[in-house]
Amino acid sequence: MLPFRLFHNKGKIELPLSLYSCGLHHQHMMHRPIGYPTFQCMICFGGSGTFHFENMPSIKMKRGDILFVPGKLAHDYGPSATEPWLLGFMGIEGSFVESLVNALQLTIMKPISVNESKIQQLESDIKELWRVSEPEESDPYHAASTKIYSMLTYIATTTQSEKPMQNYRSSTSAKEMLRASVQYMEQHYMEDLSLANIADAVG
Repeated sequence: MLPFRLFHNKGKIELPLSLYSCGLHHQHMMHRPIGYPTFQCMICFGGSGTFHFENMPSIKMKRGDILFVPGKLAHDYGPSATEPWLLGFMGIEGSFVESLVNALQLTIMKPISVNESKIQQLESDIKELWRVSEPEESDPYHAASTKIYSMLTYIATTTQSEKPMQNYRSSTSAKEMLRASVQYMEQHYMEDLSLANIADAVG
């Protein structure tokens, strides 16, 4: 378990992504009437819990769920009544947070689910991030910023790479994919064709 920790270490220059807080522990009920000061990434590593936002349906989280919450947005959250809720989190600040989240097409205020191997990797990442300000780290401010960027891009590539293939397989048969591939080759036979181009063209 990693208790809640605030990070106030700053470098010579202000980085566009910096770590404000981090932790991983059994979560008790929290009431935040004015929200949290920064953007947050919440990751469920065990049990289940629920977030409540004003004028919105409740958001339930279970193991493998990730939830991004904007800063300064009033909310409450706590564990379900049946089991402890193991929640990892990082508070992120800096001028680049919003634009990076938008660029990575990360879903806000809606749980993103990842598989077991990915959640194990994210647990390792959170633990590494939490320890980044320990004395042996020569430049903790820069190391934390780099780790945050790495984690956000990892979450984005994981979730984005899984969605299109699932959606395509559910709506398109193998014959239709083959037909689309042949049609693309017929239309572009004078060009240097590659498998990557054909695959991209048919989804």
